[in-house]
Amino acid sequence: MVHGPGSHATNTHQGSTGDSFKCRLLGSGTTGSLSSAAQGIDVFSMAGYIKMPAADEEVTLEPAENLKQGKGEGIEPWKSAYEDVKGALLETNTDTQNESATLDARPDLKEAVKKLLLPKGASDNSHIEDKITEIFGSKEEEKLKQVENAIDDTTIPAGVAQSENEQRLGSINIEDKLAKILSYYQLRNSKTLVDLKNKLSNTAKITEPKSAEEKGKVCNSKGKDKQQECEKLKEKGCVFNPKGDEGKKCTLSEEGKQAAQKANKETGDATSKASDKKKQEERKYG
Repeated sequence: MVHGPGSHATNTHQGSTGDSFKCRLLGSGTTGSLSSAAQGIDVFSMAGYIKMPAADEEVTLEPAENLKQGKGEGIEPWKSAYEDVKGALLETNTDTQNESATLDARPDLKEAVKKLLLPKGASDNSHIEDKITEIFGSKEEEKLKQVENAIDDTTIPAGVAQSENEQRLGSINIEDKLAKILSYYQLRNSKTLVDLKNKLSNTAKITEPKSAEEKGKVCNSKGKDKQQECEKLKEKGCVFNPKGDEGKKCTLSEEGKQAAQKANKETGDATSKASDKKKQEERKYG
């Protein structure tokens, strides 16, 4: 729509009437708008940004300041768009200043201790102050500074939050990046917790089963050669044999022996797999 060839080297938005350089789409006069009849009024496009005059004149563009302020014919959307972009939080740098007072005189800290660390019914000032002393060692400001310095000196390894180099936590003041670091460690802690639960579960499976001989001894000792006592141990696989040896009339049933053998075999397989996996990890990480 901007031109310059031929006799129109001024590079204006629209050629003059009656020559081959005229952009008819930008005119609403008798020779504009595909050579239709004159519109009779100015025509606006792009939400008021471009004004195409009724006369054979160059189009005009609404100034940026008018767009920002919504001054003009139908250009309110430009003002809204400008304010949305201007108000968007793309990246925030923070320089948070800590409070300066004894720990028991800081409302934010006391509220955090109350909500996160105290049980219901133990939320008065004396309980809060006792908890603060328990955590920090005293209520003096210097104690909190020691904790803050220890946190600030934490090294964030390269690769966390897409960082190329390791960084000191206290030197990072971009909220978006701090949020990514927090998410990384939350996910890592969740995975660690799941791994620990799995290990505990595997350990329980390994230690729980007993041999048929051990289970038989439980039947002998708790059954006491008494049928009534032995019947109480039915769930453990015990059965009463009146013809059995003295001290062994309450003994492990054949089903109980088979179940014990099967459980011990599965435990042995699980132990072997766990041992193999541990050896593989040791070789991998040296």
